[in-house]
Amino acid sequence: MLVISDAGFPVPPGVPRIDLAVTPGVPPFLCVVEAVASELEAEGLIIATELVASDTSLPADIQACFPHVRLESMSHEQFKSLSARAPWCARANAYPTLTSSSSAASPINLWGPSTIN
Repeated sequence: MLVISDAGFPVPPGVPRIDLAVTPGVPPFLCVVEAVASELEAEGLIIATELVASDTSLPADIQACFPHVRLESMSHEQFKSLSARAPWCARANAYPTLTSSSSAASPINLWGPSTIN
């Protein structure tokens, strides 16, 4: 399982962070997803339900990067718990516009063979 997140995502303790931040907004979240998609054959995608509720284009853009993979969603709290099992988290330097009830907008989990049982 791999986690790709925005800069505001609270990386769980003990999960190594690959911080891709160069300057504000660089690299954009979707660019990181696209780069990973070009190198990874994912078996599944999970995004936070808060992202689905707050952003109409990003979930579709993420799905377009992995057209043959099922996209699932779960609450941000469930997502954070699941992310604690990741071998690493890559953080893009993006701070999406959030609703006041959402604490993170664009993290996704990707998984491939033998990564989620």
